[in-house]
Amino acid sequence: MSRDADFEKRIRILEERIRDLREENARLRRQWDETTQAISWRIINMLSRPARRLAPLGSRRRRVLRSACNLAARARRALTPIVRVPRHALTISRGAAWTIRRLAERPRPFVADDRPVFLFVSHVGGGGVSRHIQDMADRLRLEGVRVVVARPNPQGRLVFEELEQAGAIAWRVEVRPCRPIIKAYLDAIQPVFVHVHHRLGVPETLFKALDARGLPTDWTLHDYHALCPRVHLHDDRGEYCGQPDPEGCRTCLKSRGDYHGRRVNPDVVAHRHAWRACLQAARRIYVPSEDMKRRLQREFPDLDMTVHPHLEPSLPRSHMARRWRDGEPVRVAVLGVITLVKGLNRLLEAAHDAWTRALPLTFVVIGTADRSEELLATGHVEITGRYRESEIETLLDEAKCHLAWLPSTLPETYMYTLSIAQAAGFRPVVYDLGAQAERVGTAGRRVPLETSAATLNDCLLQWAALDAQLGPLEPPRFADYPSLLRDYYELSPANLKASRSEIFPVTRRRIHGVASAPVLLRKTDARLHQRHR
Repeated sequence: MSRDADFEKRIRILEERIRDLREENARLRRQWDETTQAISWRIINMLSRPARRLAPLGSRRRRVLRSACNLAARARRALTPIVRVPRHALTISRGAAWTIRRLAERPRPFVADDRPVFLFVSHVGGGGVSRHIQDMADRLRLEGVRVVVARPNPQGRLVFEELEQAGAIAWRVEVRPCRPIIKAYLDAIQPVFVHVHHRLGVPETLFKALDARGLPTDWTLHDYHALCPRVHLHDDRGEYCGQPDPEGCRTCLKSRGDYHGRRVNPDVVAHRHAWRACLQAARRIYVPSEDMKRRLQREFPDLDMTVHPHLEPSLPRSHMARRWRDGEPVRVAVLGVITLVKGLNRLLEAAHDAWTRALPLTFVVIGTADRSEELLATGHVEITGRYRESEIETLLDEAKCHLAWLPSTLPETYMYTLSIAQAAGFRPVVYDLGAQAERVGTAGRRVPLETSAATLNDCLLQWAALDAQLGPLEPPRFADYPSLLRDYYELSPANLKASRSEIFPVTRRRIHGVASAPVLLRKTDARLHQRHR
């Protein structure tokens, strides 16, 4: 009873604090209104006499002046909610933050110099693709190469932007995806090389313009879009589909749609044939793992693919895994954005089993998770919330976890969160498929895909006790190419200064050919990913 009374007392204290914050917020809003109105009226009174002389009633000048006053009034009303009080401190409202961001990202001119330009083509999303592009751009810049990224935005326009260190944007412009405008920007940028990282949402006019220029093109396949419009080879529960025969794929696409839940042409054979024609035009095709190469070459045995693990130049390498002590609960780190395709159902099942059997087991989601209310209601899940890459070391240190579990049941192609777990000194627990099983090797634990939640929880408890008796792991090694030009692309700075025909003595090839499917239906449960900002 004393515990319940203490809990009710804390609730009352929190309610009082929330009420005080609301009152303070209202007071600041009134103060802001009074200040802005006083300034506005002062300005109007100062300008009234000259205005009557310069702009008499009924004149065109009067109408222009009235329009300017109306515009100033609208601006004042728009700026009114700029100050507000959140839980802990004053912050800028969403509207003001959007305005500041747009001003920071305003279009800037492209200034050419003697450095060669690589054009990277990507999709509208973030995630691992954006992380990989940023890492490569940082390294290429040190080697004397400028990287311009072309990608669509959510409004259907095409964005050209040049990346600087740590994701900063040197210049940025948004254009309509029509061929004359794209051609004009390509003429200004003068890229000597194209590297396509994704094509979801990329306008076909960009690829046609690049095709007309005859630019050599490399491709990096980050997922399985070449095999299936659903991209991740998952069913409606987020589980691995097993890569059925073409008839099974047609049935799946008819009922579930593509990656976003939209209706598509269920003829998966035609989809793969179009991708084959597209990839055959590439100078080289890169994949980040041997497992991905094997899966792709089942359908594309005639394509030569090069395995290049993703560049990871800077990762925190410190021992964050805690030793379990007898009598304390086992804490398991679950890293990333846990959505349907990242093992959400498996995490829910494990949390419910831990609650049902009252196990001394807590899952700490370092990131975010869908259905968070249901997870938290079990009492065996903690969620830290969104994080930046620079904060992951601090979050892991504060979480005080003994194990790391990556619950994805799909054949991952690389998995950056696995690298984070390895760099933090954990022996990651993964399911026995995909690049995650390939990469953990003997420095992690692989469980069969059909393992039940109860069996998994029992194993986690046993492994925590076992790891307490083992010594720390050796620091992992990640791909860190000494020179991207030489070791990744097999190019040299001297060649990049030569003419394009001398650099790349290849025939003109097509780099387009995979048409986007028409959008006919949008399902309500189509959101598969979030991204950290």
